[in-house]
Amino acid sequence: MNIRGIKITDSEAMLDLNMKLDEESDFMLFEKGERKLSVASQAEIIKGALDQKNVLWLVADSKNEDLDGYCVVSGKPQFRVKHVGSLVIGVVKKSWSKGIGFRLLESTIERSSALGFTRLELSVRSDNQRAISLYKKAGFVIEGERKKSLNISGNYFDELYMAKV
Repeated sequence: MNIRGIKITDSEAMLDLNMKLDEESDFMLFEKGERKLSVASQAEIIKGALDQKNVLWLVADSKNEDLDGYCVVSGKPQFRVKHVGSLVIGVVKKSWSKGIGFRLLESTIERSSALGFTRLELSVRSDNQRAISLYKKAGFVIEGERKKSLNISGNYFDELYMAKV
């Protein structure tokens, strides 16, 4: 497994990964079938991210040319919050419990300081114990909770805000 920066040539594999994550997990933001992207539009998103100085997008690249996961940190341009990076991570189910999520997170944390990020933050569903444990292992702490912030198939779920400073 290779952890590396995303490339425009990863557009189709990244779209496939996102579609798989949408289908496999209720813990990601998009529902199955909700993501309406083409390979070309995914390529534009990747190109836009690569053109930004405050975005880091890493992927877990398996030997069969599939992507098993990704981690993105993005910042805002305002001076008062330039040091804050918002983090999103996703790993396909077949790669859970293999250390890929931790390797992605660890690499992202290490490389994000070069972009000037001194604070990384994320949100996670409060019942996603596997992810919460991963984030705590990487040094994130719970800072707050949003009640009923997600509606999944008519059921409400809370989110935790976590950060690493």
